[in-house]
Amino acid sequence: MKNTIKQTFNPAIRIHTGKGKGKGKGKEKREIKLRIWNMNENAVVSQDRTQEMGYMGQYQIEEVWKKYTNRGYYVSNLGYVIKLDKNNSEVNKLFFENNSIDLSAKDGFKFNDLNSNQKQYFRKNNEQPTFTPNEKIQVELRVYGMGPIHIAVAELFLEKPDREENLAVHHIDNNSYNNSVTNLIYLPQKLHSYEHDKFHPMSH
Repeated sequence: MKNTIKQTFNPAIRIHTGKGKGKGKGKEKREIKLRIWNMNENAVVSQDRTQEMGYMGQYQIEEVWKKYTNRGYYVSNLGYVIKLDKNNSEVNKLFFENNSIDLSAKDGFKFNDLNSNQKQYFRKNNEQPTFTPNEKIQVELRVYGMGPIHIAVAELFLEKPDREENLAVHHIDNNSYNNSVTNLIYLPQKLHSYEHDKFHPMSH
């Protein structure tokens, strides 16, 4: 039995395919709008106990940030969070006074669009999430003032399937610390609950 789950990115993720030529080798970029995951009832494993998997690490995605709330929180598609407070003189000078970058762009802004001083500020001032059990005593990462990080990433960077049933945001690798958009997918609530109750009761 095979079920198909679709993962739709908004905006499309940009990956480095590693197929560039010459001096630009390894820097070719391709856009992915949709990934299709096939859920097989029985994973294919050979008699020598080997399971062949596609290696996702070869496809590195570009980091994109979007504004999440009116409180100045920004979230990246890799699962990082930063707060840019206009009342902070350093923040105001670096990000707002010179209007060098559109922080409210609908499709977000790329980390590589920042200048060296702005990048340095991002690296030094990322919000440190708290390790918080939810109501089911499952582990999830939160930032005070904006809630669970995986929910924010999904809301900003994934398109919800057009379904009537309740949906939950699922960590594909069942690692609640990995909040990259590539590790998140919308699942029907019943399927999500079944997966965790049976296989991964601690993760969310």
